[in-house]
Amino acid sequence: MKVFHISNTADAETILKDGFRDVMGFHHAGQEWTGVWVSSEPLAWSERQYLNSANTVFTIEIPEESIAEFEWVEEGKMIREWLIPAKLINSYGLSVVTDDY
Repeated sequence: MKVFHISNTADAETILKDGFRDVMGFHHAGQEWTGVWVSSEPLAWSERQYLNSANTVFTIEIPEESIAEFEWVEEGKMIREWLIPAKLINSYGLSVVTDDY
């Protein structure tokens, strides 16, 4: 399946040079998470105000069964989301990069 990761230009350059890296953060109710955020749709981040500077879309082809355990399931979402370990996502490489997001 194709999954998408949106980033700003500076982060995109780092990803292209060094690959994805795990990011730690907090989700609803203070739940800590670690991984690389990807989604089933490339435009999902456009609805999130803190990523207004995002202008690069990465597309990664990865078998759905390889990432099933990392899906971030929430009721009522219109898209699917995952938090995938960087080591796993980097093993599949980048298939498409566009900066016209």
